[in-house]
Amino acid sequence: MRKAMLLLAVLGLVGLVWAAETAQTTIINFRCPVCGKDFSTFDELSSHIATAHPGGVLPAADPFIGTWRMNQAKTKSYPGPTPKDEAITLQALDNGLKGTIDDIGSDGKPYHVEWSGLYGQDNPPMGDPSADALSLKRVDANTLECVFKKDGKEFSKWRISVSKNGKTMTATGNGHVVVYEKQ
Repeated sequence: MRKAMLLLAVLGLVGLVWAAETAQTTIINFRCPVCGKDFSTFDELSSHIATAHPGGVLPAADPFIGTWRMNQAKTKSYPGPTPKDEAITLQALDNGLKGTIDDIGSDGKPYHVEWSGLYGQDNPPMGDPSADALSLKRVDANTLECVFKKDGKEFSKWRISVSKNGKTMTATGNGHVVVYEKQ
């Protein structure tokens, strides 16, 4: 499996080089898929992978990335009236996440919140009147802590975990347990 992943990464890089040559474009940087270090030539990158990452162990995909839909049957309690439907979409940033929350409230009205930011920093959510900052902390590969603040004071803290099989995400905080399933 590891050799196959390394082979796919190298073939992908070879494809990029071929596409660049075909399009008469010059690629000035090659990024290592393992550590993210940049190189000016493909040969330098290949040498780096062979020496710095023997065995070609590539990092696992971030289990949080994707679209998650709330499972009302498994949700123990929800902060406020339970929405009729809720979906969270998470995208990767360098050392952070971008998130979008869309739901249909219990009153039938749509609700939309967006945020993006680096781990360990206060990030302003857009569309959430209850918070003016949220901070993410990566606990481990499958666990995040999310702290919401208003006027610089913490008012809500959540622990968000993705199951080992990557199919369920559980958010626990303030006496609530909200369960999401990967779409």
